[in-house]
Amino acid sequence: MVRALASHARGHWFKSSTAHENISFGEEISLREVVELLLGEEGRRRLTLRHKSNDELFTLYQAELTLRLHNDRDRQAAEALLERFQH
Repeated sequence: MVRALASHARGHWFKSSTAHENISFGEEISLREVVELLLGEEGRRRLTLRHKSNDELFTLYQAELTLRLHNDRDRQAAEALLERFQH
């Protein structure tokens, strides 16, 4: 016998074999999908960014600067700094 998490079954005891028999997944999901579900929105965003190339990341940063910095001088300074790291 195993004990369910308090949030799931209010701490009740049950036979693990019974629990596994009652669970049916409509489809198989990959380990990556499980990890993404557990990470939440911010974790998924970070995981996605980790798998991008430097060129893809710099393109995203450039777009972000354009959206966030409305002052031309500040945006140009930030773009110049970004360009130093790009090469």
